[in-house]
Formats: sequence, C-alpha cells, structure tokens
Amino acid sequence: MTVDLHQAFLDRKLPLLYSLADVEKVLHHTFQANEEDPIYVADLAHDPYAGFEHFYKCYTITEPTILESLFTLEEKEIQTSMYQADNAAPEDKFQRAWVDIQQGRMLRIAIMSSDGQTMTSFTQQGISEQLLYTLVALKGIDPAQAQPGNPVYAHYLQALQKAGYL
Repeated sequence: MTVDLHQAFLDRKLPLLYSLADVEKVLHHTFQANEEDPIYVADLAHDPYAGFEHFYKCYTITEPTILESLFTLEEKEIQTSMYQADNAAPEDKFQRAWVDIQQGRMLRIAIMSSDGQTMTSFTQQGISEQLLYTLVALKGIDPAQAQPGNPVYAHYLQALQKAGYL
C-alpha cells in the first residue's frame, strides 16, 4: 500500500513542504477559518511541546456546515456527551470558547513557524481527525525523510490519503 501511495504522491506532484500562504489559503477557503486573537492560545507558552516561541497565527473554524463535515460520528457522540455533562454557564469569554470547543461549535488551530516560511508545527484544539490529517499534510515533510521504507514518510503518505490529497 505504501508503494502505491508513494507512486500516487509522485504522480500528483505534490510539494514536500507548503508555504504559510498555502496553509492560510486552505484554512480560509476550505474551512472558512478566521484569524483569532492569540490571547486565546497564550497558555500554550507553558506547554514545552507546543513550540509556542515560534507562534505564527491562530485560527478558528466556527461555520456549522463546515464543522458538521469535519466530525465523524464518534466525534459527534463525544461532543454530545460533553454537552450533556456541562450545563453550567461559562464565567468569561475564555471559558465560553473552551465550552464551544468541547461541544463541537469551534475548532482552533495555532500555527507555529520556526523558519517564517512554512508551518513547522501546530496545535489543534477540538477533536477532528479530518482536520488533523489536513494539518499534517500541510505541515509537509522534510525532504530528507521522504524516502520509501521510512515510517515517518509512510505516516505522512497515509495522512495525505486520509486528507484527500492522494
């Protein structure tokens, strides 16, 4: 299967890395994402794995029809259980945003770029495998890693396939 995905990748002539402009174009056009105030993700500065020192921009997806298309049945069930478990009124806009994320009314993406050219990492807040696969695809892969037989490359090819690029 990986051989077929590798060949499909070569046939489609997809880039190994995507520019920040390409990432933003996909977020805007495909997901109707809007840029959000970075104050909502400032807590990532305390996460040693987030790479927040390379923060670029933050986006949210809130369009109901887009969100509906991004969630699997299992993800929707999790969100429904969160809705039923949390009936308390949020105390402030930050808590309201977390409730919206937990209940499937918002997805948030923090983009990091250590080189100022490409998305070198990201943090997704809210569950959506489909969005995750797309972000992995847009993060790209180091050209030195893009070799058949490399498990990192095989994982990347699978993400491309699941995101609909292959």
